[in-house]
Amino acid sequence: MFFSWFSWENNFKLLQAEAASLAANEVPPTTHQDMTAVKKKQKSGGSSPGQESGYSSLELEYENEEETKEQSHLQRENQRLREEKLCKICADCEVGVVFVPCGHFATCVNCAPSFSECPVCRTKIQSAVRTFLS
Repeated sequence: MFFSWFSWENNFKLLQAEAASLAANEVPPTTHQDMTAVKKKQKSGGSSPGQESGYSSLELEYENEEETKEQSHLQRENQRLREEKLCKICADCEVGVVFVPCGHFATCVNCAPSFSECPVCRTKIQSAVRTFLS
């Protein structure tokens, strides 16, 4: 049987809301709309005892986990972009030369003169153009 993350998450939140309403001697929510109403009530100050902030500890833990995932994703993306800017030959300097006619942007100013063929596609280089990233 296939369960998506979204359906699992909604079922989990329904169970949480049901447990909270049973503890407060209320009728448990049965649908997503009921659960949304319970959340609004909790956030507006009509929360059950022990939930002064309007969020359960599991909801806060879930939000923290999502923030951590987002931060690690951004860090990986940042690292990938930094590596993309480095010379593919020496991996020390930033890329700064475009080869004509192929247009590959893969080497720094120091490594480019040593090539007669593009290091990426092996096309004969007619000229090399110095470029600047702004």
